[in-house]
Amino acid sequence: MATMAAVAAIMTFLLIGTAVGKYSGGTGEPNDPYRIATAEDLNDIGNYEEDWDKHFILINDVNLAQYTGTQFKIIGNYSKPFTCVFDGTDHKIWNFTWSSTGRNHIGLFGYIGEGSQIKNLRMENVDVNDASGYNVGGLVGFSNKGIISSCYCTGSVSGGVYTGGLVGYNSIGTITNCYSSASVFGKNGAGGLIGENVGGGMISYCYSTSSVVGNYYVGGLVGFNASTITNCYSISSVSGERYVGGLAGWNAGNAGNIIHCYSTGKVSGTQYDVGGLVGCNSERSKITNCYSSATVLGDGEVGGLVGCNEQGTIINCYSTGSVAG
Repeated sequence: MATMAAVAAIMTFLLIGTAVGKYSGGTGEPNDPYRIATAEDLNDIGNYEEDWDKHFILINDVNLAQYTGTQFKIIGNYSKPFTCVFDGTDHKIWNFTWSSTGRNHIGLFGYIGEGSQIKNLRMENVDVNDASGYNVGGLVGFSNKGIISSCYCTGSVSGGVYTGGLVGYNSIGTITNCYSSASVFGKNGAGGLIGENVGGGMISYCYSTSSVVGNYYVGGLVGFNASTITNCYSISSVSGERYVGGLAGWNAGNAGNIIHCYSTGKVSGTQYDVGGLVGCNSERSKITNCYSSATVLGDGEVGGLVGCNEQGTIINCYSTGSVAG
């Protein structure tokens, strides 16, 4: 009996020691979040899927330069999203690097779900590259009902479909008080801040100073919008083929709603539907109390405010930029 008791005591000691030693402290509970202090701590979150519903707090600036290629363990995926809180406390993560081919949901956080909050986080000098991947962002690849607030991203982000400087794809999520100055290269759905915003997703009080290059659905702030954008602006340089806009490439359907926004950058397109604010404003979509002073150059349907308005509603808007096409 004494031997069994000794074994049980040793096992208990080992389990407690393991729990105490995870990350740089904390238990993952709301009043005692896991503390992230080093690059190893941050990378380790990706190794513990069971912690993706726990609370985290960043307590130091973190340099991820030691992780290259696909070495960094991305946090959250389609099967197991990140669903809790990561508070950056205004600390900086810099040199996040990722390079792959044909991978989806790429970012520091690959996929975040309902209940997730990422806030107060600075992402600097990111270098994310997957020219054939879907849902590629500097911070988050895919946000499904997540909340992202007071975050920014600088550096370079390249993807295939739905590529954004901060977030690749936002579905029913909220993004507020964020910005991006990352250079963005994508094919379809490329945006300085977000590649695609749909499903009731709300973007508010955000801006972009990015350089954005893509093919179709290319925007200074959002590539393809079928939800609400309010009180945002873009001073991005935007270039693409068709559906190219200073703020949004396409404002779509009865859910596309752009309110109190403006753009002042440079917009160019090689085909059609090129606009200072929006490339194409489609049927039942709305643009209200907005303006553009962007310089616009394109072929086909080109406009200082919108390139093409397909029975959409435009209220109290104007443009002052130059147009050539």
